[in-house]
Amino acid sequence: MCGRFAQPLKIEQYVNHFQINPKDIGNLRFSYNIAPTQMVSCIILNGHERVVKPMRWGLIPAWANNMNVGTNYINARKETVNNKSVFKKAFYKRRCIIPATGFYEWKKSKYSNQPYFFTLSNKTPMALAGIWETWKHKTHGIIHSFAIVTTQANPIVLPVHARMPLIIDIEEYDLWLESSNKVANLNFQTVPTDLLTSYPVSHYVNNIANDGPECIQKSKDYVQKSLWE
Repeated sequence: MCGRFAQPLKIEQYVNHFQINPKDIGNLRFSYNIAPTQMVSCIILNGHERVVKPMRWGLIPAWANNMNVGTNYINARKETVNNKSVFKKAFYKRRCIIPATGFYEWKKSKYSNQPYFFTLSNKTPMALAGIWETWKHKTHGIIHSFAIVTTQANPIVLPVHARMPLIIDIEEYDLWLESSNKVANLNFQTVPTDLLTSYPVSHYVNNIANDGPECIQKSKDYVQKSLWE
């Protein structure tokens, strides 16, 4: 699964890497420590233009009578997203990209769980695959929400967790975003092992109230080989 990620991207990265119109920057969110139910900057297609739409993390189905239902749907498995009833319609009609600098996972141990940060080794932004929904409520109004699509972990993530976000290659951004593409028949692969790197970070990130570059700083006890021992 993916339960926490970082989105402290610079405006220039949205404009240059994700090709967002500079006029759209008013919708951007910036955080080193994003957790479910928080508002997040997501990218969708409006016609043929990529635009930023703030969305709540945790997909709220159209039939829900309470927005808290979304906490059950923060992730959607790649293997079943195209046929599971709660995700199927969004998968075919409303796909999005969630910009990120990386994501966190916790390695369980006998004494305490160690957080790790996973990021691209070439320092470029990540594009996490997502699906989204629009939920209407007489009190809360219209809320846009999303789930992150996850896939089997590659060898870098596997020592920590069996699942990881599906990361879309830059050449496939429009292929994923364009709803006319029947992506169920397309083979989106887990990011190659040599493009992903990881390192332990401090337990500062455990508290969702903490936000800042301290969240992604390497732990003082960092030893690269320790993850595979």
